[in-house]
Amino acid sequence: MHDQLEVGDTVLLSAPAGDFALNQDLVQQNDIPLVLMSAGVGVTPVLSMLEAQVLANPKRPIIWVYACQNIAHHAFSDQVNKLLEQAESVEKHIFYFESGQLLDETWLATLPKPADIYVCGSMPFMESMIDGLVALDHGVDSVHYEPFGPKMSLGG
Repeated sequence: MHDQLEVGDTVLLSAPAGDFALNQDLVQQNDIPLVLMSAGVGVTPVLSMLEAQVLANPKRPIIWVYACQNIAHHAFSDQVNKLLEQAESVEKHIFYFESGQLLDETWLATLPKPADIYVCGSMPFMESMIDGLVALDHGVDSVHYEPFGPKMSLGG
């Protein structure tokens, strides 16, 4: 945008789509862990969920899962770490694709059941995670997801 837009140019934007939000019935309890899984810029909405959970109930177990190309592409690392430090029970898992670290069904099998799971990222990432979680019998009601990336809300 900095290199190509001029004052007066028209920029087409869309409003946020979907209802991707924490299940408020589970925020105050400490038995069902919160699992926040994202890839790339998909971290943006789950970062807000992390902040909301920590502020409302820092005792709830949190499993933070983030995947991206490499450390140079790791978004919001400092902000995430500060929030996770405020929580009492945290597991943090980082996957760098460039290093051959794969977030796959084998790893997904390590997640607890039941769990309140939120997945956000590109369509291929989300499809892979959701298919893996469903295959592992995590249940449709416990897995929440929303695509996050260019043109996602426009269907293209």
